[in-house]
Amino acid sequence: YSNTQMDGSSCPHQDDGGHGSHVAGTMAGDGSGTGNGMPADRFKGCAPKATIMCVSNLGDQFWDYTGYYAASGDSIHGFDFIRTAAANLNAPVVVNMSQGSNMGPHDGTTNFETGINNLINDGNVVICISAGNNARPGTVSGQKHDVQTVPVGGSATFNVAYRSNLGWPAAADLWYSANDRLELTVVDSYGISHGPYDPNGGPYTFTVDGRTNTVTSTLGAAINGQNRWLIEFADNTDSDTSDYGWQFTVAPSSGN
Repeated sequence: YSNTQMDGSSCPHQDDGGHGSHVAGTMAGDGSGTGNGMPADRFKGCAPKATIMCVSNLGDQFWDYTGYYAASGDSIHGFDFIRTAAANLNAPVVVNMSQGSNMGPHDGTTNFETGINNLINDGNVVICISAGNNARPGTVSGQKHDVQTVPVGGSATFNVAYRSNLGWPAAADLWYSANDRLELTVVDSYGISHGPYDPNGGPYTFTVDGRTNTVTSTLGAAINGQNRWLIEFADNTDSDTSDYGWQFTVAPSSGN
C-alpha cells in the first residue's frame, strides 16, 4: 500500500493488536500527533526523519509450536522484502521485530535464526528482535524461561502456571544435552502424576478435564543434535481465568 493510501486512511489493512503501530511510533514517529492533553512535537521516535516501511507477518507461522523448525517463513519473507525494497531505494535499513519466541533451544540453530543470520551476513541490513518481556516474575506473561541442573542420582522440577482460557494451544519446550537421557514426569493442576515417560519412546498422551495433552521426546534433533521434551497443552477455551499450577520433573532414565 502506498503512502497516499496510508496517509489518506484508505489502506484496508488493519493492525488488530495495535502493537505494530505502537512500535512504529517509538522507532520513527515524527511527533506530530497530539493526545491526552499533549501538544505536537512533545514525543518523537528514535529516528523521526526515517521512512517507515511496514510488513505484517500475520504471526501464524511465527507461533507455530510443533513445526518450529520449519516455521516463521512469513517473517523471513518480510525481512527479505524490506531489505530488497531498501536496496532499490539505495537506502540503509534497520528492521525491527518486536516479537520473540519462547520455543526452540535458543542457540541460533533454528531455521528462523539461521535465516536471520543469512540476511544479516548478506549485508546492508540490521535486524533487531525483542529478547525481553518474558522474565518478569509473578505473572503468567512473564518468567517463561528457566535453566536447571539435574544432579547425579537426582531430579529437577519446573513449576509452570498454565492459564486454561487462552483459547489457543500452549506448550512447554525442554532441551538438554545429547549425551543424556532424561525421563519426564508431568503433574497436572489437580496433583495427578503422568509418567514417568521414557525418552526413547512416545509420543505419549494424557487427559485432563476431558482434553488430550501430548508429550513428545526427540533424541538428537536435526537442527543441533540435542535432546528435547515437548509438552503440548490441549486447546482449552473454557471461562476459567485461574492460573493452573503444573510441574515437570526430569530425572536420569534407567541406566543413565
